[in-house]
Amino acid sequence: MCRISCGFNRKISRISQSLFLVLIVSSLSLSAQHQNNRSFEKVVSGVITNDSQPLSGVIITDTEGKKQVTSEKNGSYKIETTVGSTIRYRYKGLQTVDVIVEDVTNELNLKMRASINRLDEVVVTSSNVRSKIKGVDIKPKVIENTFGSLNLRAAGYPISVVDGRNLNEIYVGQNNLSTALFGKFIQFRNPQAINIRPNILWDVDGMLSFREPTNINFQDIEYVAQIRSLAGLVRYGTFGNGGVIVVRTKKGLQSNAINSKFFNDKFYQGDARPKDAISSTLTYINAIKKCSSVKSLNDYLDQEGVRDKRDPWLYLSAANHANKVLKDISTMLNCLDRAEMLADKNPEVLKAIAYQYQQKKMNAKAIQLFNNVAYLRPNYAQSYRDLANAYADHQQYLMAWRTYMSYLYHGNTLGDNGIGKIMYREMQALRFLHNDKIRSKEKFTMPKNLDNISNDVRFVFEWSSGEAEFDLEFVSDDNRSYAWKHDFLRNKERIVNEKKIGYSSQEFVIDKLNFDENWLVNLTYYGNKTDKPCLLKMSVFHNWGTTGQKEKIYTYLLDKQDVKVNLLGFKQISKEGLPQQLETLVSSKHNP
Repeated sequence: MCRISCGFNRKISRISQSLFLVLIVSSLSLSAQHQNNRSFEKVVSGVITNDSQPLSGVIITDTEGKKQVTSEKNGSYKIETTVGSTIRYRYKGLQTVDVIVEDVTNELNLKMRASINRLDEVVVTSSNVRSKIKGVDIKPKVIENTFGSLNLRAAGYPISVVDGRNLNEIYVGQNNLSTALFGKFIQFRNPQAINIRPNILWDVDGMLSFREPTNINFQDIEYVAQIRSLAGLVRYGTFGNGGVIVVRTKKGLQSNAINSKFFNDKFYQGDARPKDAISSTLTYINAIKKCSSVKSLNDYLDQEGVRDKRDPWLYLSAANHANKVLKDISTMLNCLDRAEMLADKNPEVLKAIAYQYQQKKMNAKAIQLFNNVAYLRPNYAQSYRDLANAYADHQQYLMAWRTYMSYLYHGNTLGDNGIGKIMYREMQALRFLHNDKIRSKEKFTMPKNLDNISNDVRFVFEWSSGEAEFDLEFVSDDNRSYAWKHDFLRNKERIVNEKKIGYSSQEFVIDKLNFDENWLVNLTYYGNKTDKPCLLKMSVFHNWGTTGQKEKIYTYLLDKQDVKVNLLGFKQISKEGLPQQLETLVSSKHNP
């Protein structure tokens, strides 16, 4: 079995300061620019929603300046703040959200969610059995679950039961059981509660899964029971920690042979859609997708009625279409030039443009753009890493090494997670593969056994927007799912760390990948708190850190939210020396 890892040991010691007489960016300009960034005042505005409805009365506070406003009836707000400050959003019953203000932060549209929606947070107490059963009409003496029969009178702990005939009939036709249970169980006062908390275990006729059942005919449901007591959950082991919903249909329990697979929630459900099949929420992206020729694309961009003509993302989207669909490099480059002219020193837009140049191996242009980003964001770790990586791609290995080392020279360290691991791994490979060109005297501790990275597949994901939220899912050959959550509600510590250090990237390494294994990479995008897209760059390295290392770069324009899409199917290095694509597998096997 392969494993995905994000960690490794590293040590850097006794850095010679003499190297830094030749710096990529002078320390004076770094310090001056940093001070300007930290003191820069701005106004941030947006709209706050909950369950797609505007939310008024949200208390919005600038934690640095102590300024406070409240969202209007339509959910809108506006607050004065400064770069580096934290804006806090509070509303009773909803989870508090903190957002660190960056240089590009002008618009923050938030989707606030309930802070309590777990089964184990519901307390039902009573001294008699009748009050423990919260159903209507039906009061069975026994319920059946995957482990057999459970006598309600002898159970000794709270159980709630709902007669299948008494589900909310208005929702039955929607084939959404959690919605149909709205109001029947205490914890279902929010119809989306089950979907938000995947740790609730469903026991459907003996089949166990952390996913809500979607293929049940509600007319066939005999009853639905809630088990929340630790005494009642003990037989489910750790899988029952979040509570159990037992659904009993008239068809009875299924065979135990099926149960073993559904007891493990980490199996891919085949629910990812092809990336190209997803429509956009932005009018101009849908219009661009309809352009079947270079002429039609240019005609659309030159129309007087195009309302987004001053938006660089219009031309970034057009460049993406010209590259991937029309296969016209000249048109792509023209669109990127227009996007750069409209970027207005926006580092996130400049990064997105540079990603597309890197995909086409136009490394000199990428270096120019990353130099501009480093000037705008000298205090961001990502600025150093991106510039050094671009130099290495352009075979300027000495400049790459000096850029990495200048980050350390300015008092920074390579941490145990996030971008620190990325930079260390890249410095490790740079020193091992090109030390004859670097000829540096710095002490850099290398691993004792370099063979352990041979034949691995390394992924590096980079995203243009610091507010982008998404799930990444790796699916192994045996259909097991490995997920990484990147959003404030589920990974707050990581999000805060990104803002403080200044980075937007993550790496994954798949160890010991066999040649006959087929893998998938899927993504669910949740937005970036604005109406602008986000560009995702995915670099795939085979045989990382060896002389046989191969790299392929993919870029994806993200804007459609809450839809899982397939980004890539891959396996170990092919005979031609490039990652082998599995388009047939993606479309047939994993997307039924």
